[in-house]
Amino acid sequence: MNAIRAVAGLASRFFRVTAELLFRPGKFFERLSLEGGVRLPVLYAVCTHWLAAALAYGWEGALLARLKAGLSDVFLLLGDAHELGHPGRDSVALQEALGAAFSDHLLPWFWGASSVLLSPFKTLATLAWATGVLFVASRLLISSQVTFRGSLRLACFA
Repeated sequence: MNAIRAVAGLASRFFRVTAELLFRPGKFFERLSLEGGVRLPVLYAVCTHWLAAALAYGWEGALLARLKAGLSDVFLLLGDAHELGHPGRDSVALQEALGAAFSDHLLPWFWGASSVLLSPFKTLATLAWATGVLFVASRLLISSQVTFRGSLRLACFA
């Protein structure tokens, strides 16, 4: 029961932070403390990027399915017109050849799903790079009191 409450609390906090970042980013970053832990900010960054990758994959999949259905209708029409113009040819072979180009779902699925599955690792690598750049630039241009932990907290929400 405590685990369910903890997950519900994290989910509620996730949506509050996301709403504030979307609708009042200035206020959020003014209040953001650069001191404190990095576990929850990193978890937030990984979850938001993973969710974005999953939504992008779903959106692209739906768009690709619609495009495939529309092109299939065009190819069926072309096959019928081709058959009318050349009575000896079989439009089924043309439809199968053109359909084979679109029916290869395995490779597109693999590349699309792998982007979702690898998203957390990509996010962590991007965070490491962005935090390093932000930390060095902040130390050089702003203050020698900027910490790596503070730069990481800022990069996670940015």
